[in-house]
Amino acid sequence: MATFFNQLSFFSVKMKNSQVAGIGGSVAILIVIASGFIPAVSVTSATPVSSAYTQVVYNTSVSTVTGQSNSTQTTQVYNVSSYPISTGGCFHQAAQLSVGMNVSVTWNAVDTVDVYVFTSSQYSSYSCGSSPAASVANQLDTASGILEIRVSASDTYHVVVHNGHTGVGVMGGTVELNRLSGIVSSTQTVTYSSYVTYTQTATATLTTTTTSTSTGEIGFWQWLFGQH
Repeated sequence: MATFFNQLSFFSVKMKNSQVAGIGGSVAILIVIASGFIPAVSVTSATPVSSAYTQVVYNTSVSTVTGQSNSTQTTQVYNVSSYPISTGGCFHQAAQLSVGMNVSVTWNAVDTVDVYVFTSSQYSSYSCGSSPAASVANQLDTASGILEIRVSASDTYHVVVHNGHTGVGVMGGTVELNRLSGIVSSTQTVTYSSYVTYTQTATATLTTTTTSTSTGEIGFWQWLFGQH
């Protein structure tokens, strides 16, 4: 700094002696000369920097779905094969049936027969070979057929196959019952529950801002007049 002021004094004296200008000119020249000796100014600047990232969110929920469906079940309650029925004789089979059941009775014989379905009270009053007073269903003088009934009351139901032939040979004598079958079908309402999983996806973009700070030096007059 001593050198700086000595130089200022030297140039000031020189200007005064040479009378180049007035006091104002002398000050201006001093400022110009002094500018070379003023140190640089330290400036700090802050710059905001933005960054973004994506976040994925999964939301899962479980719910119960309840419903009803009809289920049909079948059961064989009457069953016989290759059974010989003598002249004037009967074949008989019984099964316990419940109200609401649907029963399908089918048969096949080598000759014609009479087929009856009785309740327990009807069967107790029936005599093989006689004409029954009542029956749930019947089909007479046929070698094969089907009887469809719906059980109106829970009871023991009897199937009777009567061989009404009295002669000898194909049209009379023993009749072979090839097959007799009774199928019960019932429909029940079944309640079920199932679990359903739902997954929802949400996407969000998040932005964050940070500030970056830097420090540098600029000239005094650049700093003074805002040129930075």
